[in-house]
Amino acid sequence: MRKAAERLFFLTHHPRFASFIVNRHFRWQVKKASAAKADLYLAHNPGALPVAKAAAITNNAEYGFDAEDFHRQEVSDDPHSKDYRIKKAVEENNLPGVHHFTAASPLIGEEYKQLFPSLKPVTVLNVFPKLQLHNSTPQAGNKDVIRLFWFSQTIGANRGLETIVQAMGMVTDQTVELHLLGNPVNGYPRQLERLAEESNAGSRVYFYPPVPESEIFQLAASCDIGMASEVGTPYNRNICLTNKIFTYIQSGLAVLASNTLAQKKLMEQYPDIGCIYQREDASSLASQLNFYLAHRNELERCKEANYQLGQTKLNWEKEQEKFLYCVEKISVNEAQLIEQ
Repeated sequence: MRKAAERLFFLTHHPRFASFIVNRHFRWQVKKASAAKADLYLAHNPGALPVAKAAAITNNAEYGFDAEDFHRQEVSDDPHSKDYRIKKAVEENNLPGVHHFTAASPLIGEEYKQLFPSLKPVTVLNVFPKLQLHNSTPQAGNKDVIRLFWFSQTIGANRGLETIVQAMGMVTDQTVELHLLGNPVNGYPRQLERLAEESNAGSRVYFYPPVPESEIFQLAASCDIGMASEVGTPYNRNICLTNKIFTYIQSGLAVLASNTLAQKKLMEQYPDIGCIYQREDASSLASQLNFYLAHRNELERCKEANYQLGQTKLNWEKEQEKFLYCVEKISVNEAQLIEQ
């Protein structure tokens, strides 16, 4: 079905075929969603968006979208690429009619607003419920070692890890470790370890297999600095705010973030959460690492402040208020967007 839909889409340019490309279970999901009577149908990804619209039409209801990413430029910045064209068609055919629109970063909301002026995006950050770790304080750890932490579903190239390893070899104190959590691409651990050896970073890169979500925070809290090493391409990576950076903050880590547009904006709003470095610039990152190596008290202060920030502001208990406000303000009888 998907291959046939793809051929028909690129032959006819009809957006309906794009719905079958982004969601192989589109027809079945429409049937199930339409049978679940509701006043508001919310979608969280491009595949679900046409489903929400179809169910809303069937039940004379409203539908909305939560944009975790700037989807048309998730995979490629080339407007002629298949992924870009397919997702663009899905967005253009479905977003103009939404009654609710949230985005996981301010810049994602702004991009969609430029494309669809009728939207009134509300930012709902990708944060977590309040954590209770280590008697309500981040773990101090071994004072002789600074542990860097990074996690993702997949550990591989083009995630900024090479820059981190190279920077580790440049610092004045060889007591920096890198702890990586996730599924490594085949052969990548050896590739990164070889780079560490070549960069004078020694055998200070450690890999951990995936763990349940609840355990990620405990592992993070055993480290000192969270690495938000986004490389900025495709464009979505430049304007998104992943749950990674909020995991670090809520776990009580200082944050070293590459200078993507979104991360710079977050740092401007919360300047005490850590430092910015020039992405893919090992010397820039090494400079920030040297700062924390030379100022351990500042590192501990930053860790404690971030944990408290996660307890008071950057948590789901606070962020959900914006989401609930948007939902509660939607009038079933009026097709209007809600602005915070």
